[in-house]
Amino acid sequence: MAREEQQRAQKFLAEFKKLEHLLSRLASTESKRVSISENLKIVSKKNAFIRRNEKQINLFRDLRNFLAHEDHGSYGHQHLAIPRQELIDDLSKIVDRLENPILTVDHYNQKIHEFTPENTISDVLNELHKHSYSQAFVREEGEIKLLSANTILRWLSSNKEIGLVELNEPVKEILRHVEFQDEFLIKNTRITVDETLDLFLGKKWPHLVAVVITDNGKASGKVLGMITSSDLAELSKIDSDG
Repeated sequence: MAREEQQRAQKFLAEFKKLEHLLSRLASTESKRVSISENLKIVSKKNAFIRRNEKQINLFRDLRNFLAHEDHGSYGHQHLAIPRQELIDDLSKIVDRLENPILTVDHYNQKIHEFTPENTISDVLNELHKHSYSQAFVREEGEIKLLSANTILRWLSSNKEIGLVELNEPVKEILRHVEFQDEFLIKNTRITVDETLDLFLGKKWPHLVAVVITDNGKASGKVLGMITSSDLAELSKIDSDG
């Protein structure tokens, strides 16, 4: 049993060394002598996954420091503290997620219908009803625009005094009723599930209803996928299962 315990301690130290290298690479400090604590601070500011696991990584760091610098004294060369297997497994999962991040586009890569500014609101409503969507995409002057349910409701509200709603109204007229310019964000294919969750759950984008992934990360790019607030439960499950 003593040998097995010592092997667990060595396995933990080996996995932690991998974590140190990964944090150093993410912090762009590989050529410098920077402590893991400093690298952790740097990376946590820009990496949602590390930020959510920062407390646990600090626990790993404390145990690593004890194992690496312990004074064995009269106890020979055996480690005085032995990591539990569950703890090693948790460390390995963090290392694996950093080496193989879960990309959002791998789970939300679907064919997206795009409308033109000349399409009618009737065209849009039919498409939304057909697929149970609450947002539609409009390509205007080469750039993608989001036509959300909120914008459509604002347009309907603006016509309430007239008493009639013209469903042949071109989409470009409805786009004039966009209330918040930050209702959607455009990201490239490298965005991770952790980063996507962070966008929705953070305080920086209070009006966010959709994250749109394009092939070049710009409004001019081809739309590859879309994640809305209604996808958060599924996205969280993908994150926890990963």
